[in-house]
Amino acid sequence: MTKKKTTPEPPVQQSYYDMLKNEDVVSWLEPLRRKHGWRWRPGDLKLELRSGLSPILPWNYTVLGGEDCFIWTNLMFDNMGARTSHQFVPEYCHGCYKVVARPKTVVQLFAIEKLQYELGRPAKCGIEVREYTPALYGAYWYNRGVEAGRECYKVVRAAIDEADGLGPDVDVYLKHACTEMERKYGDSDKWEPPTKEQLHIEQTIKDHIVYDPTIQDQPPHFLRHTHRRWIEWAFQHGDDTYKVFTGGKPLERPPVTYHEEEESNG
Repeated sequence: MTKKKTTPEPPVQQSYYDMLKNEDVVSWLEPLRRKHGWRWRPGDLKLELRSGLSPILPWNYTVLGGEDCFIWTNLMFDNMGARTSHQFVPEYCHGCYKVVARPKTVVQLFAIEKLQYELGRPAKCGIEVREYTPALYGAYWYNRGVEAGRECYKVVRAAIDEADGLGPDVDVYLKHACTEMERKYGDSDKWEPPTKEQLHIEQTIKDHIVYDPTIQDQPPHFLRHTHRRWIEWAFQHGDDTYKVFTGGKPLERPPVTYHEEEESNG
């Protein structure tokens, strides 16, 4: 027997339109559906991400921490933050504290990559391709809560000070959540705590999406590509230490120059 559909009756004592607007997860997620890899899944019509880890990454996720920031940064922050009526710092990100190190050369970047493996704490490192980051290279260790972040800072600072090829000249500091969030919402020490409305929106989104974690162990062929990008990035930005990884050879043959004879003849 076919079940007869019924049209929901608008509540009498409140705005039915406001209720629909506050529960309209389709409007929240439809912008994602237009991006590559998402679809409304047949059957339950939840939004499903069908693409996996991209090989075109600036980072090596050296030690995974069991958390996938995709849902918080790419989905909750980037997608919902673009909607003026629902701007917020995701609830999970309020508890995120990162120890950041700034290697000055690609040789130091590879040294920090080795150190991250040795420390075994959730971390990543790589090249800084973001235009608003005033650095060529970055290394990050992830922590839950400020006290855990401070403890991690002491460990990382001491390890970098003592590591071969690194040392006290490598800057290390502790920051709160993502740079993008402070750029959008101001200093993190002034952020308001999540509201009930925000928590409701976040839970509604999580209830209506299906995806496998996009951050996972990078296979060797992915990591080889990432390392190649690091070396080419160093070359493109005048960091000649890349030649450590090319047998001393330049990636491009330098031009023939003609000014020397003219100068000598004065």
